[in-house]
Amino acid sequence: MNEKGKIILIDDHPYEVDLLNLALEKLHLDYEIIYFSNAIEAYKYFEKTMDHIFMIVSDINMPGMNGIELRKEVDRNERLKKKTIPYLLFSSSTENYYVDKAYDYNAQGYFKKPMDLDEMTELFDIIIKYWQKCRRPNTQE
Repeated sequence: MNEKGKIILIDDHPYEVDLLNLALEKLHLDYEIIYFSNAIEAYKYFEKTMDHIFMIVSDINMPGMNGIELRKEVDRNERLKKKTIPYLLFSSSTENYYVDKAYDYNAQGYFKKPMDLDEMTELFDIIIKYWQKCRRPNTQE
């Protein structure tokens, strides 16, 4: 098991996982990425896993359950809520409606999806460094 934890990526476009993997390689960061193409499968994984999850990165617009609905389900589950896993939403949409909804349901970030490797690398460098330093309840230093 990776001691740093896992980054969970939920997106109905599989090329997003390739872009994220390349960005992490470029940053020389050793996080295992677990990819789900839909939110329902991701939630089933969250319910049963005891793995350390470093952060969740979810698309908003997906068929079935969307990223905001998944966030609501994670928050309703007391065991998952206590894990204080950073939940970040990525979308190609910058509409205020989605931004407002994301923060209504306690997302820790809303980001416009990076369209190229350099942009993805820069964004994840900032995000990961922040969450590596951030103290959270129910986590070890």
